[in-house]
Amino acid sequence: MTARERVHAFFTKQCMISEHVNLYNEILGVPRGTDSAGAANSTPVCSFSEQTRRLGPALRTQNRLLSFRVLAIPRYNNELRRSLGVTRMGERSVESRLGRSVAGLADLVPKSVKTLILGKNERPSWLANAIHAVLDRVPIERYPCLQCSGILEGYRMRIDWRRHRGFIYGTWEPDVVNAIRELVRPGWVAVDVGAHIGYYALILAHLVTLQGRVYAFEPVVSNFHTLEENILLNQIPNVVAINQAAFDRSGPLELNVLDGAGLPDHASIDGSRGVRSIIVNSTSLDDYFAQRDRPIDFLKIDVEGAEASVLNGARKLIEADRPSMEIEIHYFDGHPEKNPVPQMLLDWGFDICWIDQSENWTSHLVATWHARKV
Repeated sequence: MTARERVHAFFTKQCMISEHVNLYNEILGVPRGTDSAGAANSTPVCSFSEQTRRLGPALRTQNRLLSFRVLAIPRYNNELRRSLGVTRMGERSVESRLGRSVAGLADLVPKSVKTLILGKNERPSWLANAIHAVLDRVPIERYPCLQCSGILEGYRMRIDWRRHRGFIYGTWEPDVVNAIRELVRPGWVAVDVGAHIGYYALILAHLVTLQGRVYAFEPVVSNFHTLEENILLNQIPNVVAINQAAFDRSGPLELNVLDGAGLPDHASIDGSRGVRSIIVNSTSLDDYFAQRDRPIDFLKIDVEGAEASVLNGARKLIEADRPSMEIEIHYFDGHPEKNPVPQMLLDWGFDICWIDQSENWTSHLVATWHARKV
């Protein structure tokens, strides 16, 4: 059986309902309106995007098996290839190769040395600013898929090259990553609120192992699609991606994002933090996890100023499960004492350990119930 025939057999098994017939026909290069044998076919079809979306569970579970088969097909569809994280054979652009070269060179430098020389995300050194200014001007593909280093060594991510190179270098928020690594245990159920494109969701999935589970909430559509792709790229079956914002209530919610950012890492309820507003769906964690079959062990919250609202929407869950938490505290007016979250946590009986306290807009803390010390 040829590679093409094997892929056809695979999709025949996975697509038993008629509306998916054209999905594997697209892969085989058969024109719409015919079946794989070339006969006329009047089956009503939906768009290829919709077909791919509906096959999500099959693609996630069979990704490893399918990837090398798709590579053997000369005319495989670009959208399916992108969903599977398959690199186009023989067609890597100069920009793509350059991006991989830069990332590879950065990977040769020890993480501790990079942090010492470049500083931290919230306070980069002059050298870091100079290097980033140069790299921003290098003709590199804007949204490449690259190999990661650091805690995610062996993983791949699609990123915004100009904004999230630290995800690839393994230098993004190293103190926060270390705190999470020391706290989270195999088998835990973790919730990533404000998952963005999946950096912390992948870290949590790595830490909880296949015995655990990760729920990743991301309301911005472009971020959510890239989050899904990064989950699929790494063949992670125990991460559930939810295209909703976590808030203190369920329903429509207005967020403000930075205009021009394709994968915005700032989507805030604060009107001063963006120039473009979007309406997203929101849910409280109490509502979403009302019927959970396992307790929640860990919450990571990074929601650009809405952290108090997220906690208020999770009061029943927190009271019942007493999860450990890592929270990014925002204070866009420069006054950290005005953020109510630290006092809320103390009033609820949690111990607080500050990971960092910045004079700028954000700080990070870990909150643990008295039985769970960091």
